Amino acid sequence: MFGHLSISVAFLLIVGASPVKADNHGKCVMYGQCKQTPRGALPCTNSDPARTLQDPKALQILKDLCPDLYAGGNTKTCCDANQLESMNKNIGLIKQIFSRCPSCLHNFMNMFCQMTCSPTQSTFLKVTSNDSRSVRSLDYVISRDFTYGMFNSCRNVKLPSAGDKALSVVCGRSAKYCTPESLLNYLGSTSNGNTPFDISFTISNKNVTIGKEVYHPMNETTSRCLDTCSKTDCGVPKLPEPLPCPGGSCFKGHIRPIYRQEQVVITRPKNHTVVKHFLPPPSNDIVNYTSLFDKEFLHLLVDFQDMIKKLSVKYENQLIRLEDICYRPTGQACAEISVLEYWQNNHTAIDKIKMGDFGFFTIANYLDHLTKCSSYPQAYDGTLNISCVSTSNQTIYPNMVFAGYGGENEVEYYNNTIAFVTTFLVQNYQDDRMNAVARAWEAGFREFVETFPKTNMTASVHTPTF
Repeated sequence: MFGHLSISVAFLLIVGASPVKADNHGKCVMYGQCKQTPRGALPCTNSDPARTLQDPKALQILKDLCPDLYAGGNTKTCCDANQLESMNKNIGLIKQIFSRCPSCLHNFMNMFCQMTCSPTQSTFLKVTSNDSRSVRSLDYVISRDFTYGMFNSCRNVKLPSAGDKALSVVCGRSAKYCTPESLLNYLGSTSNGNTPFDISFTISNKNVTIGKEVYHPMNETTSRCLDTCSKTDCGVPKLPEPLPCPGGSCFKGHIRPIYRQEQVVITRPKNHTVVKHFLPPPSNDIVNYTSLFDKEFLHLLVDFQDMIKKLSVKYENQLIRLEDICYRPTGQACAEISVLEYWQNNHTAIDKIKMGDFGFFTIANYLDHLTKCSSYPQAYDGTLNISCVSTSNQTIYPNMVFAGYGGENEVEYYNNTIAFVTTFLVQNYQDDRMNAVARAWEAGFREFVETFPKTNMTASVHTPTF
């Protein structure tokens, strides 16, 4: 893991500088190196204004490693030439780990660039303890947008030499279980054996009060993975996992799709209600969701989709329901791809909630579960005791069920999604004559959706054309 590779976080505390912003008059909270420790050098406490970096070699190092922070001969920093020299000697392994994705490397480095050398350190950093003049612990207020933008740009970067993802090396745990919060917690803790002093990160998009001082989150713009990296290292949009062909029969002769996709797209264009989600303590952040994520609306969708599944259509003197024609990848449950599968289409699961001691605050509810599942679709939510996997044992990737999401820095929170997409899979036969029953049900399905009352939502339907 991280410690075994002897990566010193100390070198990350000595990177580039940021040009002074016209509307920001902060100053330094540390400058230079005061004391050497086995984990690296401790910076010195300092409350002076930033100094102009004049050393030509230091400026070149800064330009090479943090080019977007380089401001030519007018570069003011809260770090000195010795720190930049040390960084240049120790940067090799981090470059090796993240070299496959320059955007990830830049974002990862920039988090420490700003902490170490920003001329306005005092606006987002607070030294909380020191030994003589040496910094021993630090509070770092960092925006949620930057944190998630940085994390998302790195989350799928591969490390071929280790046969794993790069985050497994720097998160203190497998990349599968790494989150933005756990990544920062690990990087900032001296218990990792490499960080010279403790860094306590506060992740917030709002100003934070520490003691009597108000701090503004560090919120530099992040580079998106796809801007500079391969699709492999950015995580190409996932399609439904390959589903088996029963007995291999569908691969004999002319190949046709093994299932038909019956889709419903749900929107609420006339409902602009904001669903406010208060994140669990110790965070005091609020995340706003679109009206699609209203809990009562999710309950309505469960009922709506149940009606579709119970819909009976007459075909040759018999009534056909979805269960009669659906694709069953495991031979049991019908395959359904829906956001509701994160709760297994269950009203009780949606209503589950975990309260803190004495019932004073909420630890987790349906939106916390949604966040976990959209980040780790194969996970089991131990807090609420609900799996993220569907009733047909399929992985529901968020890009399959959310549409119209995104935003600044492409933070993958999906909270501003404007449409849900539900897909029912129906068996498709190589002998097209056997698909007549499916087409009959599809006609009834289209009619049902198109005539469904538009009081609380708008639903559009998409069925196969073959």
